[in-house]
Amino acid sequence: LEDAYVLSLELKNNFSQPRMAFEKFVARRDDRIKKFRKLCRRSEGWVMASGIKLWIREFFYKHVPMSFFTKPIDNLLSSEI
Repeated sequence: LEDAYVLSLELKNNFSQPRMAFEKFVARRDDRIKKFRKLCRRSEGWVMASGIKLWIREFFYKHVPMSFFTKPIDNLLSSEI
């Protein structure tokens, strides 16, 4: 949905130049998508943990609020698109 929103804004602002609208769309979305993917890979590493990393994860999940783990993604999603 974010992509559709950003693309519609760019097309609205650059109606006569659709190629430029798509270039601006890609520029706006690229950094945000990279950050989101990085955060997801980090979270996936903890979810798929084994060995000592699994023990650490289980300890922290019991004693640390879930918001500690989800805060980076929450911040990204709540920031301006």
